[in-house]
Order: sequence, then C-alpha cells, then structure tokens
Amino acid sequence: MKGILARLRDLGRQKLKRKKFPKTILVLVVFFAFQQTFFFSISNRRAQEIERGELSVRTPDLSQMLQHELDASTETIHSLEMKINSLKQQLATARQGRRFELQEKIISRVRVGLVIPFMRCQVESTLIKTLKLWETFPPCHQPLDNKLGDLSLFFSYNKCLDKEPDLMETILRIWNGLSASVRDCFNTVRSISAELSDAEAVDPMGPCLQFHNNFDFLRNLGYDHWLQFELDVSPVQIGWGDRLLELAANNAGCRNWWQLGSERIHQTRDDHLVRGLSAKEREASGAMHFDKNALFCLVSRDFADYMGRIRLRFFPRGCGAFHDQGRFSGPDDFMYMFGSLPENREYMATKISKFRAGEYMMNFGDAKYDATKIIEANPNLMLVRGKYFFANPSEQAILKRNHVPIEEVVQRAYGIELGRQPSRSEYEFVTRALVGVARDEVATRCVLRSILQSCDVFYS
Repeated sequence: MKGILARLRDLGRQKLKRKKFPKTILVLVVFFAFQQTFFFSISNRRAQEIERGELSVRTPDLSQMLQHELDASTETIHSLEMKINSLKQQLATARQGRRFELQEKIISRVRVGLVIPFMRCQVESTLIKTLKLWETFPPCHQPLDNKLGDLSLFFSYNKCLDKEPDLMETILRIWNGLSASVRDCFNTVRSISAELSDAEAVDPMGPCLQFHNNFDFLRNLGYDHWLQFELDVSPVQIGWGDRLLELAANNAGCRNWWQLGSERIHQTRDDHLVRGLSAKEREASGAMHFDKNALFCLVSRDFADYMGRIRLRFFPRGCGAFHDQGRFSGPDDFMYMFGSLPENREYMATKISKFRAGEYMMNFGDAKYDATKIIEANPNLMLVRGKYFFANPSEQAILKRNHVPIEEVVQRAYGIELGRQPSRSEYEFVTRALVGVARDEVATRCVLRSILQSCDVFYS
C-alpha cells in the first residue's frame, strides 16, 4: 500500500513538472487508487479467514454490492430521464396546442361595434328611454359568455365630449344606473366625438356626417362589423346582442353582404319621392332603399371604395346635396340614390346582392306596430325601428296621418278643389312640389290650392 502511494506521488511530481494538471483530477486519481487498494485488502483478508474456517458463511463481495447499487441507481436515473423527457414532450404539445387554440380563437372571433348616435338634447329624454328598454330585453342571455366575438358599445356625440365634461358625467351616470344584465353584455364601452361645427350639426347634414365619421372611426380601430342603433330603435327579444355576433361571424370577410338591413315596412305618403328618378329608372336599377339603422361590414375594400364614390358624388362626404328636401338627405338616401343612377348601373351590377334585407331588424318608420304580432310572424326578429312609441300623443296623431298613401291624398284633394282626378303629369308635378311638406291632407290641399292659384286655374 505504501509502495503504491509512493509511486503515485513520484508520478504526480513528474507530471506536474511537465504540465500542470487540475487539482480535481489528481484528487480523483488518488481516491481511485486508494479505493482499489482498500477493496483488494478486504478481499485478501476474507479469503484468509475462509481458508482458516473463521468465516463459515460466505458474504457478498462489497464491490459487487456497490456495483449492484450503482446499476440500480443508473436504471432509476434512466427511468427518471425518460419520464422527464415524456413530460417535456407533453408540455411542448400542450403549449403548441394552447397557442393553436388561441390563434384559432383570434382568427374566428369577430369584433362588433354597436354605435348610438345622439345630440345633447336627447340625453335626458330619449337616450334614457332607449337604454331602459334594454333592461326589459337584455342584449345577451349570459353576460360575456359569447365565444363568437367581442361586442363593444360606442356613444357617438355629434360635437366634442372633451369640451363638455358635464355631458360625459351624465352619460356615465345613466349607463352605470343600468342593471348588470345589460352592462355585462359588452366587452368595452367607449365614446366617439364627431366634432361637428354648429353649421354642420344641423339636420339633415349633421346625422349624415356623423354616420360617415362612425364608419371611418370603427374601421380604423379594426372592427369588422358595426350596427347603427339610433335612439328610436327598440329591442323586442332577449339576446339581440348574441344574435348580432352570430350574424357577423357568419359574414367573415364580408363574403355574404355589406349591409344587412330593412326596407320600410309601411308605405308613407313620401316614399315615392326619389330625386331625379322616374319609376322606370328606379325599377331598372334594382337598388333597394335600406334604412341606415342596419348592420354594416367594414373589412371589405370594395365596400370602402363604394362609400368613397358616394362621398365624391355627393360632396362633401356624401352629405352635400338636396338640402332643400330635408328628410331625404340621410346617408341611406344617398346610398340608394347612388345605386339607382343610370350611370352607375354597370358598376352596381355585381354589388346589388351585397345589400340584403334580413329578419334581424325591421324598419316601421313612423308607423304604429304591435311587437307581439310581429314576432309571431317573424320569430327571428330582434330589433324594430319606429318613431311612434317615442313620440308624445300630439306627435303620434301627426304620424298616423303621415301614413295615408300619397295617391289617395292627391286624388281626394283634386276631387275637393277641382271636382276631378289628376292626370298623370299633374300627379307627378304635385307630388314633387309637396316634398318635405306632405304631412297631412290639410297641408296637401293648402299647397295644392296655392299652386292652382299661381297657375291662374279657376275653380268653384
């Protein structure tokens, strides 16, 4: 033993003179030599004891025991390594699947903005009445439980809310006063300021400019659909917000439609008054007059191009013509007018199908309606636009008279004033002259009498 250690020391000195080895290596070499010598000494001693009969039972060799433990430990380590690798693979698969799942959700989820345009004078009256109806018919069945997408609410003011902090506080008070069954249906609630000047913020130009501003605002924010929800729109069933997301999800990329809306359900005395177009031209165009309270798709470049053409044709921003015709200067009027013009017939040939009537919303205009009967006939109906239930009794009486067909009004007026029926040319002339004032029969007869007097027509 001593001889071996001496030889190792001499060898170590010689090696160190040639090249410096790390102390760790030298220590390991010495320990290994000592371990082998010790095991060899024990083995010789046991062999001598067995030969002398001092050890009757043969015991396992210590080196074999250690080797056995080493092998067992190696197997355990190997097994643990396999388990660790398996867990790593499972973790990687789970992470990959999670990333894929999130990516799929992001791709499939839609972003829909519900926009309520308003003026200051409407906040304490019509806005409160409209939002209170939402508590009767909440937008969703389960708050924020719709996996199809995100529904955001926008209060769109025609001027600048930053300059009127008291108005913002009033809106927040009204909104926070609603029940959670309404508030929790929306992922976010924001405001939009159209920042119209006093000269612009007048009817009909103001609402028209506000409409185009909302279109650009939501499109720039990355929303793919938006619903124009004016204050005379009322829900008639629970879950209309859920249904809104379903319609948007089924129209990914605007593949089915650009506008999903409703034509006016009931005829009014001024429905036929379309600027510059004869009945034949209107029929040839194939265009349909959808109300601006509708669902619009924002991600189509072709639709954005279409809106840009309207803005150029009816400058400024698609709201700059026919101001003398009052109620006929809304954004929906200009969209219908653009689609009906003979020079646009070729351009619109492939786009007429992008404007569709759906069961989601109905436009009753000024007419009275029975929501229960309507739903029985149209179970998928969710929203109704109608001014009648938001009007006071005197206004309701005027609205009722407004739904007398224009043909009947003119024929009766001619019968009373002239004792005969109007010719076709007289009918066309009188109806165009009555634009904006044909509210009831008395006004129609008054205007007709003035026209006849100015033309020196004598009647008894």
